[in-house]
Amino acid sequence: MEDFLEALEQFSQAQQNFSYADPNHIDIATFQLKAAELKIDAVLKRMKRFEKCKQCQGLDWKEYGCLSCPLDQELREMNQNENDHQAAATAQ
Repeated sequence: MEDFLEALEQFSQAQQNFSYADPNHIDIATFQLKAAELKIDAVLKRMKRFEKCKQCQGLDWKEYGCLSCPLDQELREMNQNENDHQAAATAQ
């Protein structure tokens, strides 16, 4: 739940940055907003998967990565996309 609240806070900040971005920085603000959206999606997917996974019951979902679960690969790819968006925004 802590990760979700952090993701929401980052999204709120990205929305504010987008709202106040000058024309020269609108691309960066757009990338930040998209990265924040992807992070929320990734956290929600992981939380939902963990709730359903019988193997994971009783474990801390943030610390546990079920390597046999195909959804973990999807989440790793989403996190990589998020990192790519953030790197692109920072580079500009």
